Amino acid sequence: MVTTSKDHENHYAYATNLSNIQASNGCLSIQIRKHNVALFYHNSKVYAVDNRCPHMGFPLSKGTVKDSILTCHWHHARFDLKNGGTFDQWAGDVHSFPVEIRNKNEVWVDVSSIP
Repeated sequence: MVTTSKDHENHYAYATNLSNIQASNGCLSIQIRKHNVALFYHNSKVYAVDNRCPHMGFPLSKGTVKDSILTCHWHHARFDLKNGGTFDQWAGDVHSFPVEIRNKNEVWVDVSSIP
């Protein structure tokens, strides 16, 4: 199947403005299609991950990011902010979503994998 630019556009949903994430200390929890997503602004880029830690469900928006590693504050599970991969075998990977910045301030998230 060939993906057209129209198909690509339909996979993305507007999430928020970049300035809203920056004003929230670099992290903002939002709802997209009834799914809770955490947006992080780190090293001049925006990342989107499922807001539930796969280990025990703690909101990752309450975690911290250092050196592109997102740490859940409940049991200290650690995830690569860029792709959601875990550094701890007992935690499992967190689902991450592709992000695009449009018009220099609009944050769009690929929702094609949201159920």
